[in-house]
Parts: sequence; C-alpha cells; structure tokens
Amino acid sequence: MKGGKRPGAGRKKGIPNKASAAREAAIAASGLTPLEYMLSTMRDEGKPLALRLDMAKAHLHLDL
Repeated sequence: MKGGKRPGAGRKKGIPNKASAAREAAIAASGLTPLEYMLSTMRDEGKPLALRLDMAKAHLHLDL
C-alpha cells in the first residue's frame, strides 16, 4: 500500500492525544477543576452578585 487511508490506522475515537491527556491529568492533580470552581463561586452567597451572575452566564456557554 502506498499512502491513502488504511483501515484501523491512527488514533481511535475517544482516545485523547498526549497534550490533552497531560492537561487533563494536571487539572485533576490540582484538586479543583475550572467547572468545580465556577459552580462553587456561583453558589457562594458570600460572593458579590455580579461575580455569581458572570459564573452562571459562563456556565451556560460551556459544551457539557
């Protein structure tokens, strides 16, 4: 075979590349993901209302 698409070649669907896997591992090791931070800020009644509303708006734009 010379070039072209080959069945079974390449990374399988759902398997992250090395950069994505390393980034996700670093986030998990830090203890608090950006989403968890956003949700905790949004629900904290001690935080300013403007900040909480910004977190709620940002949460709507996430691809979950």
